Amino acid sequence: MTDTQIRGRCLAVDRMAAIQRDASTERLIGAAKPFKDLPTRVVRRFSRLEKGVISCLLGLGDDLADTPVVLTSRYGPMNNTLNLLKAIVEGETMSPTAFSLSVHNAAIGVASQLAGNRGAHTAIAAGPDSFRCGLIECEGLLASGQEQVILLYSDCGLPEEYAFFGEDAFELQMALLLKDGGTTPVAVRGERDDAAMVLEAMEQGVQGLQWIA
Repeated sequence: MTDTQIRGRCLAVDRMAAIQRDASTERLIGAAKPFKDLPTRVVRRFSRLEKGVISCLLGLGDDLADTPVVLTSRYGPMNNTLNLLKAIVEGETMSPTAFSLSVHNAAIGVASQLAGNRGAHTAIAAGPDSFRCGLIECEGLLASGQEQVILLYSDCGLPEEYAFFGEDAFELQMALLLKDGGTTPVAVRGERDDAAMVLEAMEQGVQGLQWIA
């Protein structure tokens, strides 16, 4: 670390659930729940983004009802938004359900209801720095007196019309239950592959996170 760099406090990862997909495979990591185990009646119209957020949040356990949640997603539900734009072009009536799922915090709202989570939630989009910005928000909540906080990272592939702007070769959704007091953390530096790097570190046994600027 140079003299001009600053760093956040080390945070401990108490629990983890993640889903990683590429063109041919899907991996459930940690405690993530398979989509087939989600309540079919509720999620049948949801996209992979909403289902993944629900899967990861539910995977953390059923004892987190008042825990604040920070959702960070670079693109959010772009498929839902694009479908609404297409409906407007075609002169169709927009579905209220589709509209409600097109906003950036929709996935965490639905997931919180299913998890019975009554804690506050925040949605963040900060381009390639989204994961680190979410981690900084979590640190702020812990510093303000929260005993624990959930960091949810969720990015799925962009629809074909916007694929030119996408850079990730895989999709990644991940939920981390964070507390103060971690040791030997992995450094989160505000780079495009922060989330993938953190997931790899977690699978290798690292249980701490710290942002660096």
